Amino acid sequence: MRGSHDPRYFPRLDEITGAQALIVQHNAVFGRLERSVKSFTVGTVEPHADDTRSVTVSFEEPRKQMRSSVTMVPDDTRYLTVEVAGRRSTTADRMCPAI
Repeated sequence: MRGSHDPRYFPRLDEITGAQALIVQHNAVFGRLERSVKSFTVGTVEPHADDTRSVTVSFEEPRKQMRSSVTMVPDDTRYLTVEVAGRRSTTADRMCPAI
């Protein structure tokens, strides 16, 4: 079992919530969209529209007071990764846990 001391360990999103990070949205049409954020939170897995699962990631960009958010659903057009201190975690880990 891998732990946080293992360099191969990728933290779950809820373990790194709130830290300064780089949020990267990987999109099949627009490519890679990066945002540097000063804080973020990850919501719980909930139904959204026609999808049975979704995750909302809220974040605050530097020098801005309003929070923004993006809702990710498990499809093949886009996914989101959060990079904190060189470690990466993805929304797919949150929506599709290993069985």
